[in-house]
Amino acid sequence: MNKTATEMFEKLEFKLIKSKMYIMYERNDGGLITQYIFNKAFKRLEVKEYELYNDSKPQGLTIYYVEHIKAITQQMKELGWL
Repeated sequence: MNKTATEMFEKLEFKLIKSKMYIMYERNDGGLITQYIFNKAFKRLEVKEYELYNDSKPQGLTIYYVEHIKAITQQMKELGWL
């Protein structure tokens, strides 16, 4: 059976935050925050990474793991974007 995007992100230790305008998955990896924000109004994916221990400064590099891309793709399918 195929997993939902939420199940896939939860396996990757992301928590789900939903609102009328977006679906966001967030993970705190010891002060490094990663957010995948699916903006429903504009049909776009926003990726944010920042460090809490470094004045919440953005990171200079974003790495996409295959597992993350699979979960992102599944969420886009569920939203009807793909």
